[in-house]
Amino acid sequence: MCLLNQRLINEYLHFKASIVLVVLIILGVVFTIITMHRLHSTQKQLQKQDKASTKEKKYDWYGH
Repeated sequence: MCLLNQRLINEYLHFKASIVLVVLIILGVVFTIITMHRLHSTQKQLQKQDKASTKEKKYDWYGH
């Protein structure tokens, strides 16, 4: 009887550890997706600023 209880406890702990691992993996994937989206948005803003500053430099160079 004691061995049966021990086995059930081990299976329960294994199941619980697996659930925790799956949740951590899902959180990691979600965090990575959010970070990549923010990075992409920031990259677009920087490209727009670079284009705007390039246009300003061209006007300054021509003296307009």
